[in-house]
Amino acid sequence: MLILCRKTAFDDFTRQGGRVLQHGLPVLLTSGLLENPEFQMFFDRRKESGLGYLPQFSADLISWETPDTAPAVVADDGLIEACMMPFPDTLITGRKPRFFRLTVRDSALMK
Repeated sequence: MLILCRKTAFDDFTRQGGRVLQHGLPVLLTSGLLENPEFQMFFDRRKESGLGYLPQFSADLISWETPDTAPAVVADDGLIEACMMPFPDTLITGRKPRFFRLTVRDSALMK
């Protein structure tokens, strides 16, 4: 059941010219200078799956925070959207986020 749920939620992705070339699990990418790197979570989501995707960040793997902003769609192949969510600068606790996770649920349960 877990494999089926994962396959339904995430179908590794690569993007080129706004098109999704490959699908898969969430990944972390970094950019910027070594002294002050910027981290982004990339993930893909099925457009008409009825699933809700909730990116979350943590400094300690115990308490998790959900950003107020929605992920940006960076590529779309008609079935799958490749999404990007930048790490927040700080969390509510004032600490820097070090971890991310993506919760996937039935979108009817997220309302």
